[in-house]
Amino acid sequence: MKVHVLAIHGIGVDNKKAFHKRCQRLQAELQEQLRRQARAGVRPDLAAHQIEVVVNGVWWASAATQRVREVLSGRQTAITTFAIRTVADATMYAFSQKDTGGLYEEIHELLRDGIREHLVTTDPNTKNVIVAHSLGGLIVSDWLWNAQMSQEHEQDKQLLLEKRLDVLATTGCNIPLFLAGKQHIQAIDTRLAPLEGLLWCNVYYHRDPLGFALEPMSERFDPQAQGRPYNEVVDDHRIGGRTVAIHTKYWRQRTVNQHIARAILKN
Repeated sequence: MKVHVLAIHGIGVDNKKAFHKRCQRLQAELQEQLRRQARAGVRPDLAAHQIEVVVNGVWWASAATQRVREVLSGRQTAITTFAIRTVADATMYAFSQKDTGGLYEEIHELLRDGIREHLVTTDPNTKNVIVAHSLGGLIVSDWLWNAQMSQEHEQDKQLLLEKRLDVLATTGCNIPLFLAGKQHIQAIDTRLAPLEGLLWCNVYYHRDPLGFALEPMSERFDPQAQGRPYNEVVDDHRIGGRTVAIHTKYWRQRTVNQHIARAILKN
């Protein structure tokens, strides 16, 4: 079994080489966990040596950083640099949602390109997986919602029909911070094409100030509107952590990769 993983980073990633190293580490960790679980009999039909993981990343930070630099006209201080790395990515993405040609559309185009290039046409011997961290979880969720629910994104729907997504894993996900102000909160529908059968695994540390469970948002679900309640779509996994700095360290944690590996073998 070959597992094709598309990794999406969160806020504050301004070094492409460092992100590439994170992807390499994620690849090694996931492959090790998948092989361990196969040897433990989680999938009796699958030999451990048959599992191969390939991770490629979508590095969208360059688009956000460039837009900020243009506005600041080079007047960057240590404080503004800190703001760019921690706040600007999220605010620019959220506020450009209805802006034609804005950052929202540019990042979604990068995601779309990543899916075209790195995920494979539906095959019983392969798995297509997206692992998205922090703000990356919101970015992927937005794109999947548009592809499934919006007639204006029919091309994206066809792309997902061609390259079936098996697992979405979100880590340190902060979707609730962006949706809390809405009267009704809807999740994608994993019963319907092009996301039929998708397994969504969400891993968060209980001391992470930026990572949250998603199931509680189900209380705002509107049964008369499109979508499903989050508790019917997402499997939340709460992990114990010793430090609030854990938000930047998810992909290197064994327990996190164990949960992602289980989701991949389960689906």
